[in-house]
Amino acid sequence: MSTTWKYIVNLSSVEGVQNLAGFEACQWIVGNGSNVLFWFDQWLLMGPFLSNTFLRLFSLCVNKEAKVSNLWNRGSLNIPFRRTLFSSQYDTYTKLLDLLAR
Repeated sequence: MSTTWKYIVNLSSVEGVQNLAGFEACQWIVGNGSNVLFWFDQWLLMGPFLSNTFLRLFSLCVNKEAKVSNLWNRGSLNIPFRRTLFSSQYDTYTKLLDLLAR
């Protein structure tokens, strides 16, 4: 194995690959979403994981290990929460919807 490939194989994160190849060169192919974690995989080209960006919503969701296919179906988002969202949390949920609509 060449030195270059050894370096690539040993990169510790998606960010390392993005820095090596350029952010635009790296993307998730979500497909039907059955293999992509909604909160923990970087499947949107927007930066941090959704669990970090929408921390309060993440803390209230019932299934933190949900796949994209479990929550996002035919353009509709259905996240089961432990309780009804307060107004400010619903505003955050709307921001998440706006992000997903892009």
